[in-house]
Amino acid sequence: MNNERIIWNESIWQEVKQGALLADLKEATYNNALLLSALIDLLVEKGVITRQEISETANMLDQELSFDIDLS
Repeated sequence: MNNERIIWNESIWQEVKQGALLADLKEATYNNALLLSALIDLLVEKGVITRQEISETANMLDQELSFDIDLS
């Protein structure tokens, strides 16, 4: 009985740690998206690049990455 309790507690602890890691990843993703959005806005405001150019480049990169993944 005692061994079952230890295994169960370790299982619960692993789930808690995985949940914490997921929360950290979500926060990092949010922060990266916020930073990217701010950079894009500044570059467009300063006339360095247009939103159309950003969109076209993002689509091109997406196609290239998808192609690379398909080759794997």
